[in-house]
Parts: sequence; C-alpha cells; structure tokens
Amino acid sequence: MLAFQPDYNDVNKAIQAARFGAFAAVESGRTPLIGWAMETRALDLTTGEVTTDTRSAALREAIERIHFFDNNGWTRGFGADGAKRILGDLRPSDRDKDVILGSLCALGSRPAALRRLSGLAERAWK
Repeated sequence: MLAFQPDYNDVNKAIQAARFGAFAAVESGRTPLIGWAMETRALDLTTGEVTTDTRSAALREAIERIHFFDNNGWTRGFGADGAKRILGDLRPSDRDKDVILGSLCALGSRPAALRRLSGLAERAWK
C-alpha cells in the first residue's frame, strides 16, 4: 500500500488496508510523519536505514501518558485536562507537535482526536 502525501486519516486507512502487507508513505510538509516513523521504527526507503528515534526519554514517557488519556479522544474533561497538563509540563525542547501527533497516530489515535490534541498543545504552549 502506497500513500502519497497522506494526512493522519489517510495513514489510518492505508494501514488497515495493508493489514498483512507492506505500507509505504511519501509524506508532505502539511502532515509530517517523523513521529509515526520513530514510533514504528519505519524503514527510510531513501537510505535503507531504520528511522532513528531522537525523542528524549521524557518525551517518550509523555507520549505514553498522553495516549492513556485518549480513551475518549481527549474530549472535554478528564482526558483533555490530563493531556493538556502533560503537554504543558514538557520541556521546550520536547514541544514538537509533529513528533507527538505522529507518534500517537502510530499508537492508533483517531484523526479527529489528533486534531483535538493539536489544539490542546497550542493552548498549553502559548
């Protein structure tokens, strides 16, 4: 399955379609997939190397904790409050929304939920 410049919705659909096969993506600047590639240890087809995971231990732990609060897609209340608190506590060097959203996409978060989380990050980091 090849996805050309996919958004997170396209990635989720393509992965489901390629369930027992291969998935390749040509990312766009609009939806960077570096977090997804790090989380899945994706092979970079331009180099033949596994994507290097440059996320700090603190960021990896924060992503796991944010994922825990995704039971309702980070909607108002407990889930959103918990995710926003974790995002706000991140060091400035770990505040990379593309890496966080891509990682959570790889962990199965739905596209609508990722859009809500993006908004939570923007509010937490202003």
